[in-house]
Parts: sequence; structure tokens; C-alpha cells
Amino acid sequence: MSNFIINYIIKSKWTFFKPKKKPFLLIDGLFDPLKYYLSKKYYNILYRRGEEINFYVIFKCLLKLDFTSQNYVLNYIKATEPKLLITSIHNHVGFYRLSKLTGIKTMFIQTAIVTKWGDLFGNKKVTNIKNKKNFRVNYMLVFNHSYGKEFSKFISGKYYVIGSFRNNLIKKKYNQKKEILFLSSFKSSEHSSRIINGIPAFKFTMNDKKLLFKIIELSKKNNLKLNILGKQMYDQGSKDEESYYKKIFGKELKFIRNYPGRETYKIIRKFKYVLNIDSTLGIENFATGGRTGFIFNRPYKNIISSRAFGYLEKLGRKGLFWTSYNNEKETERVFNFIIKSKEKKWNRINKFYFNKVMPYEENNKTFNLILKNQIRIKKS
Repeated sequence: MSNFIINYIIKSKWTFFKPKKKPFLLIDGLFDPLKYYLSKKYYNILYRRGEEINFYVIFKCLLKLDFTSQNYVLNYIKATEPKLLITSIHNHVGFYRLSKLTGIKTMFIQTAIVTKWGDLFGNKKVTNIKNKKNFRVNYMLVFNHSYGKEFSKFISGKYYVIGSFRNNLIKKKYNQKKEILFLSSFKSSEHSSRIINGIPAFKFTMNDKKLLFKIIELSKKNNLKLNILGKQMYDQGSKDEESYYKKIFGKELKFIRNYPGRETYKIIRKFKYVLNIDSTLGIENFATGGRTGFIFNRPYKNIISSRAFGYLEKLGRKGLFWTSYNNEKETERVFNFIIKSKEKKWNRINKFYFNKVMPYEENNKTFNLILKNQIRIKKS
């Protein structure tokens, strides 16, 4: 029996009846994009992280003595007979094979930046063009054209530029505080000890404190309050993250913890000025017109540089609101442009770049159109 079953057999919730036939099947329940537009009568969720196991499907696997995760997925699909398979895990390699294996149309939704460092685009076994004969996704919903072209090198199918699905759910602007919000990229000590693609992970964050001290200096100089938006979700990680920043910034710091259900996109919209290193959330804020500065202070060499703003889009190492040069002069230049540029100039610059990096598609029109084309949906 494979680890897929052994690891989950005790801790999982069990359901004992055959799953119902529904037109859509969401594979992996980590993020559910369907709940915003459909009632549950239209779709099933196939959980992959031990949240739930279906006894009927396990029994079907038992009959063939095949307990692989792929066979579990295939038996679940056979039981529910969906018209469209959907996932919000864009780097789930097994998902790329399902269209060819089942004859059913598939869709993935990109939900984060994709890089070469410890990520999908750096996995040569996956991104080999030879895989295109086995990898097919009918609808690839991506951040921008550069991502669409990159995915299309090793996955057959059509890509659609929608920007960020989550971002498109939230209205563009709220009443904004004239304060700085820094998006945390905190990594635990456990992460820092890892070796990723032959590069020690500590090199990835070794310049962070220097950058943070400069941001403190510039914030005080301009009489701006500094806030930190936490990244780590779970108790110990969140406590370690808060402690890390308070040692640097002192008690005056406002640290916004992460927790299940935090309305992150609404929080970030409330701040006039946003600074970050290499956050997807930073790009999402920029896509809605928010004044966002990108200061990539990582070593700009090897494949780490693929995390820098504008790398895939070939925008260059620096621009008016971004830099990948790790020095105080560049940090100050970006900081000053974010807080001092006139509204007309910022709006003009934002309009020029946002389609290149992440357009904003209100209410995910493309996604909804694809769903409606698969089946006529009556109002529930």
C-alpha cells in the first residue's frame, strides 16, 4: 500500500457513499475558486492533502490492487463523470496528464508567481518539450502572456490571461491610509538551513535586515508609519515572524498576523504605499493601481534572479518603481518614487505596465464564461 493511503488513513475524514455525478470536479481543495460563483450542487471536491477520503473510491482501488494517488483520482473521476476538471494548483504535474488519460477537458488557475528557483520552471524533467505529447490542459488561466508562453512550451492547450483570480474578486480601491505596508517574506530557520537547487537557502534572505533598517530610516524621515503584513500562517511560525520584526523595529511596529480567514486583499487595499521584495501579493496590489515598490535584495545570479519583479517579462533589472540592485541608493530611489510621484504620473506608469505583469479582470469574466460554455447553469 502506497504512502498516499498510509499517511492519510488515520487522520482523514471518511465518506462512505459513492460521490454524486456533478458537472465540475475541483482537484485539490486548498483553494476553491468555484464557491464564489456556483452552489455545491454543481461540483465535487477531490481532496489531496488528507482532509477527506472516499471509501467507495478506495474500494475501487482495492479491486485493482492499485493504491497510487493517480488511480484514486482516476476512479473518483470515473464515479462522478464531470465535464470539466479544475485545479488552482498550477504546478500539480499529475494534473497535466489527466486530459489525455480521461478524455475530459481540464483547467488550471495560476495563483502565485512561478520561478526557476526550487519551483516548476526550474524542473527540467517537467519543462522538457517532449512532455507536450502527454501534458495537456485545455484552459490555462494565467497571470500574463509571458507566463502563458512559458507554460505552453511543455503543456499543450490554450492559455487565457486573467491576471490573479483572487485579486479579481476584490474591488480596486478602498479609502487608503497614508502609511507604509511592508509585505513580509519571512522564512523560518528550518527553511534557511535547506539547500534548494544547489544553493543554500540562507543566501536568499541574508540581505533582509539591511533592507529593513533602510526602510525604517526612510519611513521616519518622511513621517510615515510602518506596518508589516505577516506571511506565516500557523501559531509558532507566526510568533517567530512577529518576534523577528519586533527585534528590528521595536514595540512601535504594527504587525498584522496571518490567520485562517484573514481578508488579506482588503487589508492591503487600505494602505496608500506598499513595499515588498518578491511577493505575488505585491504584484496583485500593483494590478489594481496601488502604489507598490519592488525592492529585490536577493543575490541577482544563478536562478535566484528568476524571482525578481519583471524577470520573466524581460522588463530589466530596474525601473521607476522596482529594482533588483541591492544597495541603499536604489532602495531610496524606489521608496521616494512610490510616496512622492504625482497621482497622474503614477496612474500613467501603472497603466503602461500592469497589462504586462498582471491585468485586472473584474469578477473573473473569462472563468465564468468557460463554466457557462460547459453546461447551462440555472440560478440556484
